[in-house]
Amino acid sequence: MNKILSSPFRQSTDKGKKIATQVTGRTAKSEYYYCSSVDELRVPSPFVNLTLTLSEPALHVHEPVQPDLGMTGQFYPVQQLGTLIQYCKELEEGRQNWVQHKKEATWRLNRLEQQLESEKARKRREKVEEIKATMRCLHEEEMTFLGKMEREYREQLSALQRDAEVKETEIMETWSSKQLKLAKLVGKIGFHSYGGGDGNIVCKDKH
Repeated sequence: MNKILSSPFRQSTDKGKKIATQVTGRTAKSEYYYCSSVDELRVPSPFVNLTLTLSEPALHVHEPVQPDLGMTGQFYPVQQLGTLIQYCKELEEGRQNWVQHKKEATWRLNRLEQQLESEKARKRREKVEEIKATMRCLHEEEMTFLGKMEREYREQLSALQRDAEVKETEIMETWSSKQLKLAKLVGKIGFHSYGGGDGNIVCKDKH
């Protein structure tokens, strides 16, 4: 394909160079031939266009176009090439910005995950400490309640023991008093015993 494209173009270039060497005085005739040769160089040949149409495959967006340096002026004007280069630069800048944004987003996401994990661990520790403190308070309240109940029980038991001792003392005093009265009564009363058929003891007053 390079041979097909280069043959007419090379012939036209040689012809233009030959004419350019002859037009030293820049006469009207030589100027005409010079302009004709330049126009012939600039106008694309139907043979070249047909060859490109039949042999060149369709260009894809992701495949960069690499035209020959000699054919650039025919198919890609300078303004369009500048616009294409500008688009390529903008596309590359957009890609770099996207990559940078993706890196920053990934870094921020990882940092946020670490912060969430730290916050979760901190809240868990605080909850555990709170539960432990609550358990300690409950244990202290339990011990206080048990101690109070033990003291009240001992006080009640002591009171019952004192009441029992007092009642026992009163009973003993009452019994001793009755015993003393009985002894005095027995001393005053005389007993007479006699043998009977049944053998009972009969108490008889002397008076």
